[in-house]
Amino acid sequence: MEIVKILMITGVCSVYGVRFEFGDKSEDPCILLDIDAEFNLEYHDVAKNTTEIAPKFDLQGAEVVNKSSICGDRQFDTVLTVRIFPTREELKFKFEKENKNQISMSLTLSLKPAAHFSDLNGSLPLDMQDSKNLPAGSYSNDSYKCASEQLMIFDQYQPYTMVAKIKNFQVQAYNVENGNYGPVNECPLDHTSTTEAHTTEPVTTVPPETTITTQPHSETTMTTQPHSETTMTTQPHSETTMTTQPHSETTMTTRLPITTQPATINNYVVSQGNEVCIVLRGKMSVEIPYMTKDNKAAKVNVSIPKETTASGTCKYNDSDSAQEIKLSFYDGWDLTFVIVKGGKSGYMLDDSDDNDFSWQEISLTYVVDEQFPNARNPGENNTVVQIDTFGQFKANLDGSYKCNTKQSIQLQTNIKLDVSDLQYRAFGTSSDPGFSSDNVSECAADKKDDSNDRTLAIILGAGFGGLAVLIILAGVVYRCKQKKYRGPYDEI
Repeated sequence: MEIVKILMITGVCSVYGVRFEFGDKSEDPCILLDIDAEFNLEYHDVAKNTTEIAPKFDLQGAEVVNKSSICGDRQFDTVLTVRIFPTREELKFKFEKENKNQISMSLTLSLKPAAHFSDLNGSLPLDMQDSKNLPAGSYSNDSYKCASEQLMIFDQYQPYTMVAKIKNFQVQAYNVENGNYGPVNECPLDHTSTTEAHTTEPVTTVPPETTITTQPHSETTMTTQPHSETTMTTQPHSETTMTTQPHSETTMTTRLPITTQPATINNYVVSQGNEVCIVLRGKMSVEIPYMTKDNKAAKVNVSIPKETTASGTCKYNDSDSAQEIKLSFYDGWDLTFVIVKGGKSGYMLDDSDDNDFSWQEISLTYVVDEQFPNARNPGENNTVVQIDTFGQFKANLDGSYKCNTKQSIQLQTNIKLDVSDLQYRAFGTSSDPGFSSDNVSECAADKKDDSNDRTLAIILGAGFGGLAVLIILAGVVYRCKQKKYRGPYDEI
C-alpha cells in the first residue's frame, strides 16, 4: 500500500503575503504560492435599482483543499484549490501552459451569495471566473514575482460583479526543487517601477568594461500657444545611454515633467479599416484622493489633456455587441470605456439587433506622479474599475448621446470622473467621423435647462406685454380726461 504524503501550509503570513504549498506523492511541494488578494463583490438588485456592496474579503486563514488540487506536468495543468475563511467558499487557481511555455493564472470562485449578502438566503451557488488571466512565469525552474498591484476582473454574472486586487505575488507552479523557489523573474510592472524610481539618481558604481555616456544637450522646451494651450517639446537628444562592451545599449528614460492643463473639449475616434465605429467628444477630468508624506489627506483634479491618444476596438471580446475606446495620456495614464448594445450586460455578449447602446464599464489607470504634491507613494501605479455604469448615457443605435451639463461618475476608491460638453456615438459603419443632427438623445439635465430657459422667456415676455398694455391704457385714460375738461375757448 502506497503512502501518499500531502504537504499543506495554510494561511501562513510571509514577506510576500499569504503562503500556500501543495504536494502529492513526495515530501516536497510541487507548487509554491505567495499572494495578497482582496476581493470586491457587488450585488445589483434590478427590480429595486439598487447596488449593495459586500464587505471586502481576502485569503487570510484560507486552507488548501487537497482533493481538488493537482500537481501538473508537461501534460496536465497545475491546480491549487483553497477554502476561504470563514465563508468556506472554494477558490481555484489554475496555472495553464500557453504558447512558448508561458504560464498564466486563472481564478474561479464558487460563490455563495448568502455568505456575503444577508438578504439572499436560499440563493444558489455559482462559479465566477476571471475574464483575463494573469501572467505567472514560464515552464522552467524559475519562479515568477510581481509585487505591483494588478486587477483581475471577473466575468459579470447578473446580478453580481467582482474585482480582485492582486499584489505581492510570487509563484512557481512547476519544477519546484527542494521545496524552494527557483531564480526569480520579475514582472514588467516591477521592473518599470524600479527603473523609474532610479533614473534620476546619479550612478556611482560602474562595473568593469562598462562606460556611461550622457548626452550634453538634454533639454526640454515648453512653448505656450495662444488660447492658454501649452505644448511640451522634447529635443531628440534628451537621453542618457548606458553602453556595455561590446556594442550593447540600454536606454534609461527619465519621466518628463508634467504641466497641469485646464480641461478642454477634445475629439476621439476609433476606426477599423474605413469604418468609424466610435466617436467621442467632451471635456473630462478626474478627482483623485491620496495621502501625503506627513499622513494628511489630499486630492488632485487632473484634466484629460489635449495631447491624448485614442485607441480601442470595434469588436470587444470578439463580440459585435460591445466596443471599447481607450484614452492614453501623460505617462502611464489610461481612461477606458466599454460600450454595449442595449439589453446586454457583462462581457460575454452575443450578437444582437438591439436599437440602443450605453456605457457598460469605466476603468482608470493612473500613476502617482508630479501632479500629486508631496505624495506618500510617488511612482505608484493604480487601476480602478467601475462596472456598475450599465444604462448610463443611452442613445439610439443610429444616433448619438449629448449632454453639455457637467455630470459626475463615482468610480471605486472615491475617485470621481467629471464629464461635460459630452457627445458620443458607437457601432458606426460609415467613414464619417462627425455627428448627425438626427436622433440625438439629450440628457435630462440639458432638457431641464432648456425648459427653464423657455419658462423664463415666457415669464419675461408676459411681463413686458402686460407692462405695454398698462402703458397704453394709461395713455387712453389721460387723453379722455384731457378732452372732458376742455373749456368753451378750447372748442373755438
